[in-house]
Amino acid sequence: MKIKRDILKSVLNILLIILVTVNAVASKGSIGATEFIKRGITGKGIKVAIIDYDFSGYSTYQQNGSLPKNLTAMDFTVNPSTQIAPSYGGAGHGTGCASIVYSIAPDCDMFLINVGVAAEADRYRRVREWCIQQDIHIVSISLRHTNFPDGMYDYSQEIDKYSLNNILAITITGNDGGKMWFGELTCTGGVNSYFQFPNRLQQLDLKIIGSNPSDWSFHVERGNQTTMQDANYNFDFEYIDLDARPQRTWNINDCKVIVPRYNIFSPALSTTPGNRIRIKIKNRGGYSRGDKMGIIIFFTQGISLENAGEANNQSSLTGPGHSRNSLTVGAIPEGNYNVTDLIGDFSGHGPVRAAMDAAGSLIAPECMKPEIVAPGNATSAAAPHVAGAAALIAQIKPELLQNAQAFKNYILSSHTVRVHTAPDNIYGYGKLYLNPSIIPVPPSPIPIDPDDKDVLVYPNPISLRESNYLKITNLSLD
Repeated sequence: MKIKRDILKSVLNILLIILVTVNAVASKGSIGATEFIKRGITGKGIKVAIIDYDFSGYSTYQQNGSLPKNLTAMDFTVNPSTQIAPSYGGAGHGTGCASIVYSIAPDCDMFLINVGVAAEADRYRRVREWCIQQDIHIVSISLRHTNFPDGMYDYSQEIDKYSLNNILAITITGNDGGKMWFGELTCTGGVNSYFQFPNRLQQLDLKIIGSNPSDWSFHVERGNQTTMQDANYNFDFEYIDLDARPQRTWNINDCKVIVPRYNIFSPALSTTPGNRIRIKIKNRGGYSRGDKMGIIIFFTQGISLENAGEANNQSSLTGPGHSRNSLTVGAIPEGNYNVTDLIGDFSGHGPVRAAMDAAGSLIAPECMKPEIVAPGNATSAAAPHVAGAAALIAQIKPELLQNAQAFKNYILSSHTVRVHTAPDNIYGYGKLYLNPSIIPVPPSPIPIDPDDKDVLVYPNPISLRESNYLKITNLSLD
């Protein structure tokens, strides 16, 4: 029985490898990379790092030709970092992303970097410093962390610093395209008064349609009041299951806005699918009538909104895709690419929200994200397409490696095709398509047979006729 299970597991792994390889080949053609490879542009000499969290099975991929025989694999979940041990079997998330880069740029120098799933700024800093030491040219980061989309998180700032060292950082919008709700609340009175939601009601009703509705997170942004002091502003968060019998209410009391821009908390309360949930927020001190507070709800399981009114799906970016200096990628499903070119419903969209300091002053403006879209049935697959394409471009134009911002701008201006509503916060500047006009045209050699006594020299261009040649004799080949 164990032998049969092992055989079945091996067959499934082979099928997975075949599936990944077929998809990679199909996508390679859809972005125009096939012509580059046929003409000898393969990313040779370009160093590409895939920063991810799971490189299981990467050794198996090396054996079957889906990854290069020689690569560097490092684990930064420990300090100091160590090499990743050989790994066989099914492919992890990072392994799949790396194989896409390899299918597009098979001669690039590849680095696999494991950072785990935690959004730890110090870990991102150590990776960045290591990449600088290794003279990495391009980093592809298919990671997502759910938080306020203003690009001001410490790990987002670490991603921004890559460009300062002329390393092109490529990130994803994330797969929360339709899963974020933003609304501005207004204080209706003094202590113990309820905030008014954009629907002009003092409540927001949700309906649970998933199987695990506890997987939520709520971000609360303080208003931009110059006199507001964090410690003096707090509120109660009321969470009511309207369809429970008896009706159930949970209170999360004295929630404080503990940092200048936002607070985050997750109630993690189990509720029956199909039930209606009501959210109310009560002023417990500090807020006055007319004061504003923003709330963002990320619902990673199936939740629909009722009476949302003027609330909007303003931005569904996840970090580090809201890093301002990175090249952020959205995804068009592979079946739509070069057909309808419709964005995937899952693909996150911008903008990166404006960031304010504690006094309510602007410290970073709103900016458009994503900047480009690429093929992928998840955004994790779209970013390595751009990374592989960037390696091909860099082989032809190595001067771009001297300025990451210029490199990014060149990709957007010369290797995108406008689709649908581009340029905007859904499609960026358009879909990725490599412009073949940049491929160098090799000079046509004049074949010389050393045994020939005669060499024919033709003007160029020429229409060949018998009378149209010059005969040179006694020619030495020294």
